[in-house]
Amino acid sequence: YNHGKIQANRRHVRLRPALVETALAPRALLEQEELSVARRKLLVDRQKLADRRKLLVDRQRLQADRRELLVARRKLLVDRQRLQADRRELLVARRKLLVDRQRLQADRRELLVARRKLLVDRQRLQADRRELLVARRKLLVDRQRLQADRRELLVARRKLLADRQRLQADRRELLVARRKLLVDRQRLQADRRELLVARRKLLVDRQRLQADRRELLVARRKLLACLTIEQIRKLACANLTSTIERLRLYNKMKVVGLVSGGKDSCYNMIECVRSGHQIVALAHLYPPSGAEMDSFMYQTVGSEAVALYAKATGLPLYTRPIVGESRDTGSADHYASSSNSGDSEDEVEDLYKLLAEVKAGIPGLQAVSVGAILSNYQRVRVESVCERLDLQVLAFLWRRDQTELLDEMLFSGLDAILIKVAAYGLSPKRHLGRRLVDIRDELVRLAAPAAGGLSPCGEGGEYETLALDCPLFKHGRIVLDNGHLTAAGTDSRVVVHSDDAFAPVCYLKLTGCCRLGEPKAGLEEFSAKQPSSIDRISPAVIEREFQIDAKNYPNSRG
Repeated sequence: YNHGKIQANRRHVRLRPALVETALAPRALLEQEELSVARRKLLVDRQKLADRRKLLVDRQRLQADRRELLVARRKLLVDRQRLQADRRELLVARRKLLVDRQRLQADRRELLVARRKLLVDRQRLQADRRELLVARRKLLVDRQRLQADRRELLVARRKLLADRQRLQADRRELLVARRKLLVDRQRLQADRRELLVARRKLLVDRQRLQADRRELLVARRKLLACLTIEQIRKLACANLTSTIERLRLYNKMKVVGLVSGGKDSCYNMIECVRSGHQIVALAHLYPPSGAEMDSFMYQTVGSEAVALYAKATGLPLYTRPIVGESRDTGSADHYASSSNSGDSEDEVEDLYKLLAEVKAGIPGLQAVSVGAILSNYQRVRVESVCERLDLQVLAFLWRRDQTELLDEMLFSGLDAILIKVAAYGLSPKRHLGRRLVDIRDELVRLAAPAAGGLSPCGEGGEYETLALDCPLFKHGRIVLDNGHLTAAGTDSRVVVHSDDAFAPVCYLKLTGCCRLGEPKAGLEEFSAKQPSSIDRISPAVIEREFQIDAKNYPNSRG
């Protein structure tokens, strides 16, 4: 542009020579300056043109990079979609694996329960076989010796439950009996045929029992989750009546129930009735002063309400004060070897005198109901006393799983309250006087090792209970004055035995606040009309295995 302008100026100069002469000198300088400026602008324009070309190349490269980046992004998006699909498939696979693991665990638990039940059934079958062979041998050898043989068999059973070391001697006697039985082969053939029929029947019964147990376990869990206490109690009454009808073919014994007022002794009597036995009397040992005693053997708190048990059940009550003291508490098995000495200073002798009085007053008494769960101290001494009196011990709660046992008690319709607390985690203000069913979950939580390892059934002396109602109370239930069950710090009925900062020991004084109320629906009402939902539920386990080991809990109370 500047160059063209300069050329135009030159042509203009040629056209006007006069003006050129006058203004040649300054205009030449001006043109030179303009020419230099134009050259510089031309150089700048050329530089800009080169820069534009470079910019155009860079833009083309940038567009190519963008296209490559777009392709890479599309590939990345496809990879992400594939990754998400893989993750979803992995999540589905994990969920399936978790479900399979849960099913496997459930199958394992069911298999373990089935194995335990099979072991119990085998042991029962072996015991039944031994008893059947001994009874038949004695009947065929000499009928006149039948009574003597039965007494020896009862003694052998009691000794078998008392001491496992005598089992070897019983087995040797059984071998001798089998050798004698082989002398008469004709009788053996008849016995084998009868035994084969009995085995087939027993196998069928065992299969039915296993099916009934599984259905009962499922039904119990469902019922405990959705039913109220009143409905659970009604179902338990109907179930108990059905059990009694099914057990008419079993041997029926007259039983005296050792009652302390707690839940364990009441529930063991319910188990005795389920097994087809008859509770004919109640027996209770009470403190002479009426105050709480630190006894290794007996529960003394709540003795004031035991007198109402006789009215509620309609059974005679035999009582005796506790005169002796706890002796030889360091060894669980010491008293069994020295019990025949007749030491009048030991508190166990009070139990001997009480049971001797009951046996003298009730002809045909055969067994004693005991609510012991875990204490070898109690078991050995009760068995020693019963052996001296020729009585059999019925302890259906022995060595049971305490959480399962607590749920069975609540399911059976047993209603109990806490009347003593003596453990870390149990507060007199929050727990004293509370119903057992209301604090069941809290007791199970405190039973965890991290929470203190409390015994769910209070077998370590953590708490004591008073049974207010159960299916055996046909004539009424025990009612407490609620005015005496509030605010442990101000209630005069609450006695502070030990004001410990972490585990205070307190109990309720029940004198004058207990009475017999109207009975709830009992066994008679539900025996004729059982609900249709109960027809497929079998009764609870009839017999419990006595599993005795070397553990000893002398401070527990039954």
